[in-house]
Amino acid sequence: MEKIEWLKGSRVLIVGLGLSGIATARVLRGKVREMLITDTRGDEKMRLEAAEAGSLGAEFMAAEQAASQGGFDLVIISPGVSTDEPFVRELRGKGSQVVAEIEVAWWLLNGRMVAITGTNGKTTTTSLVGSITGGYFTDVRVTGNIGAPLIESAEGSTEHTVFVTEVSSYQLEGIVDFKPYVSVVL
Repeated sequence: MEKIEWLKGSRVLIVGLGLSGIATARVLRGKVREMLITDTRGDEKMRLEAAEAGSLGAEFMAAEQAASQGGFDLVIISPGVSTDEPFVRELRGKGSQVVAEIEVAWWLLNGRMVAITGTNGKTTTTSLVGSITGGYFTDVRVTGNIGAPLIESAEGSTEHTVFVTEVSSYQLEGIVDFKPYVSVVL
């Protein structure tokens, strides 16, 4: 919770629209001083997602413009965005803290987590573990690359919530404090 309090005065850039980027904008709405969002795609779906982000209070900015401008307290990257992207490296070089969406979700959630990553079998294993855990706990949330973004699922969680989360290697590149109760590497 301390991290979220820190965000109140922050200028935040969300990198990547899509499900996670929009979910991050939705969750952070009203929790940050200024929220911008960027994406390197140029397709029609991206334009629609940019409009949705705008309705959530996030100003859309081209990636090159964001990199040249800098001055972000926090850069949140969506799954599938590498921390090695040139404009992400440029932002880090200008002093921005760069983290994955799952890191910010970690700051928000309550409960315990099983995080599943690896080369093959992540989705199947996550589904299986989610099904098994659902037989023992009343509030089990299967999240991450398999379904709802973790940041969205974190809302309303309690100490009794169990998260079963599929996590990609890209997401793990951007973690700092993220420490699941159980980690599985396939």
